[in-house]
Amino acid sequence: MNRKIGIAIDIGTTTVAAATVTEKGEILREAACANSGSAFGADVMSRIKAASEGGAQRIRACMCRDITGLITALIADQPIPGESADLFRELPIVLAGNTTMLHLLNGYDCTGLGQYPYTPVSLAREERRASELFPGIPSSIGDARVIELPGISAFVGADIVAGLFATDALRIPETQTTLFLDLGTNGEMALIRSDPDASGAKRISVCATAAGPVFEGAGIREGMRGEKGAIEEVVLIPASPGDTGDHSVTSRCRTIDNASAAGICGSGVLEAVSELARLHLIDQNGLLAEPWFSDGFPLARRTDDTEIRLYQEDIRAVQLAKAAIRAGMETLPLACGIPAKQIDTVLVAGAFGKALPFSRLSPLGLFTPTLLSRCRAVGNTSLAGAAGVAKALLAGPDREKAAYDLLDRIISCTQEIPLAGRQDFEACYLGMMGF
Repeated sequence: MNRKIGIAIDIGTTTVAAATVTEKGEILREAACANSGSAFGADVMSRIKAASEGGAQRIRACMCRDITGLITALIADQPIPGESADLFRELPIVLAGNTTMLHLLNGYDCTGLGQYPYTPVSLAREERRASELFPGIPSSIGDARVIELPGISAFVGADIVAGLFATDALRIPETQTTLFLDLGTNGEMALIRSDPDASGAKRISVCATAAGPVFEGAGIREGMRGEKGAIEEVVLIPASPGDTGDHSVTSRCRTIDNASAAGICGSGVLEAVSELARLHLIDQNGLLAEPWFSDGFPLARRTDDTEIRLYQEDIRAVQLAKAAIRAGMETLPLACGIPAKQIDTVLVAGAFGKALPFSRLSPLGLFTPTLLSRCRAVGNTSLAGAAGVAKALLAGPDREKAAYDLLDRIISCTQEIPLAGRQDFEACYLGMMGF
C-alpha cells in the first residue's frame, strides 16, 4: 500500500531540524544539522547586521544548503520496506522558524527587523515550489509545495505559532493559565488564559528575550548539539571527609546514547552549572572557585584522553540566558495583570535530547520554586507543529483549510508585549544574574 508523506522543517537560529511525517502523523525519520548561517553571528541581531552589510546572499546560500541537505538525507534511497517509488508523490514541505530566519531564507530585506519599530516585510503564510526556493533540490521533488507558516511579529515568529498549534493552546481548559516557554536562542514565551470578554475564547500574550544560543549547546567552548556523545546529565559528588586536593569533587556524566563523551549539549550545560551552584563551587556572582577559575571545571574525558571542561565564560553565558528567561517569566504575567504564582502549567519547549530534570535545576534559579514543580517538557514544538500542518495537508483540502484556520485563530487572539525599555524587566534581569 502506498503512503503519502510530508516533510516538516524547523529553521532555528542555531539548529535546523527536519522530519518526515505520514498522513497518520507518524514520524518516519528525523535529521538535524547546525545552522551554518551561525558563521555570520550567533543571534538574530548579529545575523540581521551581517545581512545588511552585504552578507544576505551568502547567509541564504548557507541556509539553502542546510535545508536541501536534510531533505535529501531524509528521502535518500527511500529505505522503507514495502514502499513503492511514488512514496513522495504530492509531497508538502512545511517550514517553521523565527521571523529573521524566514526573511533570510526568502531573500527579504531584514533592515526593518533590526531597528525600531521592527517592521517585517511579511508575516503571512506563503507557498511556492521547492525548486523556486531551494537551488539544488533533487529534481524528483522540485515541484513539491513549500508552505511557510505565518508569524506574529518581528521577534515572535512562525516557530512560536507552530508551537502553540502543536500544544493545542486554544483547547487548554478555561480554568487554567498556561505559560508556553521556548528555551531557544530567542527565548520566546506565551501566556495563555481565558478571555474574560469572550466566553470560551483565549487570550494569548507573547514576548521575546535575548537568551542566546546556550540552551542549544552553542556559544559554549566544549558545546555541541543534542546528539550522540553529548553530555546531557551531570552529577557532582563531593569527596569523602578528609580527602583534599584539586580533585575533591568527582563528576559523573551521562551522554546521549551512552556513547563516548564528545562535548556537552544544552541540558548538560544547565545541569553542570546547577550542580556547581548547589555545591557552592561558584559564588553568588557566578565566579568559579579555585583551582578551576582559570582552567575550567573537568566534566569527562574523550577517547583521546582530552578533557571536556566547563569554563568561566560558559557560566557567564548561562547567567545571561537564565536572567533573560527568568525576567521574561516574571514580567510577562505582571504586564497582563496576573501574578506568576497563578500560572498552573509551564510548557517548556526546546530541542533537548530528553525531558529536563526540572527539580535538579533548582539551584540555577531559572524558575521560581513554585513554577519549577509545574514545568512539563514538550520537546521541539516548532518541528511538531510543522509536522502537524504537513499531516493536515496530506489529509486533503478540508483538513488543510482547518489547519490554516486554526493558525489564523491563534494569531488573531495573540498580542505582543514588548519588554525592551520596561524598567521592571530591566531591574528583574539584573537581579536574576546571580545564584
